[in-house]
Amino acid sequence: MNESITLTKTTNISNMFSEIKKSLCNTHTVITDGENGLYVNDVYNHITHDKQIPLIDVTGAGDIVISVLLYCFLIFNKDITTAAFIANYVGGKSVQVLGNYTICLKDIENGYNAFILKQKQQHNDSQIHLSQITTTTTTLELPTKKILFDTDVEDI
Repeated sequence: MNESITLTKTTNISNMFSEIKKSLCNTHTVITDGENGLYVNDVYNHITHDKQIPLIDVTGAGDIVISVLLYCFLIFNKDITTAAFIANYVGGKSVQVLGNYTICLKDIENGYNAFILKQKQQHNDSQIHLSQITTTTTTLELPTKKILFDTDVEDI
């Protein structure tokens, strides 16, 4: 959120989206808001957690979210909503451990299952919440290769 405020010089989230899309001419915009979740493409698509996440350490949480977001966006045929939900889910897990969190494919699968469960629970709700979720048995075909999530800008 702070980066969006700096870039757009506004604290109004709707105006942030307008300014970012106008200046970047991008297809999707995701604004992260720490413990408040994230916004996808507009102020009405706000993905949050239903319950407060026990916060241990935020080290690398933003890197986790953006890494999972990009990975899932590519895996799920460029479905930004699914990708953002899973990224928020894994980001919530990452702040519950001390130090840098190691993402595993099981996290992606659990996040996907949580998304499917939530879709079944709230068909027409534009605001998605993560609740106390028991993972389902949905089988998700993910690549079997090891994946390196690296967000160092210097490496790009």
